[in-house]
Amino acid sequence: MNEDPTTGEISAAEIGGGFVPRSRADVTAIVLDGEAVVLADGAASVHYLDELATLVWNTLDGAATLDELAEDFADVFEAELEVVRNDLVTLVQGIGRAGLLQGVAYEAPPEPSFAWPTGVAVGEPIPAFKLPDATGVDISLSDLKDRRMLLVNWSPRCGFCTMIAPLLADLQPELHSGGVRLVFITLGDAEENRPLLEEHGLQPMVLFDDERTALVFAGVGTPAAYLVDGEGRAASELTIGADRVPDLALSAVGGDR
Repeated sequence: MNEDPTTGEISAAEIGGGFVPRSRADVTAIVLDGEAVVLADGAASVHYLDELATLVWNTLDGAATLDELAEDFADVFEAELEVVRNDLVTLVQGIGRAGLLQGVAYEAPPEPSFAWPTGVAVGEPIPAFKLPDATGVDISLSDLKDRRMLLVNWSPRCGFCTMIAPLLADLQPELHSGGVRLVFITLGDAEENRPLLEEHGLQPMVLFDDERTALVFAGVGTPAAYLVDGEGRAASELTIGADRVPDLALSAVGGDR
């Protein structure tokens, strides 16, 4: 790694599996219900971490490399090591850019600054889309208006999608009996998606959007979801993250676990 001779710090882009992350001593983190608000002394911005990011944050004590942490997380969540490692490095690079890690230079966000996606308001129409299914047949939003739908932004390359796959599979019978269709808008092709779906017995309607042409999830990462009513309108707020999407699925069947 190449340090900046003026600061003795590396850039976030140089963070890799061999990096040993430690949070800065002047950082204050307030945790409530598993989520954290983080502020560095003298910084002008506050950083929000969801439950998974907070879990990672709490491990950044300078005692282990990211490769070692990835092995631990992969064991705990029974997820593919390389996928977990890539997600972990990306997350820690983002924390480093925010100036929250020792030895990593702060990077000012580009203008305009990032805004958390607000999505489609409840009661408003979901943006129309037409995407191919596994057989190559184009399916449009209007084709799916006969029943409620849990519409999920998905990727077979996403470690957090891998984490929630068994939870969604477990809810499939209840979703089906409750008249809720499970639909994935996913990256990749049928061959790339098949192993993860088959491993967990997931049987959603899968629509392929590797070019990300569907506006419904424009600028939104994976996993994310909407509950959509039978008229194609948002019946929930945009729900983002592996800690929240399963709860949305559970709410769709009126459950509480």
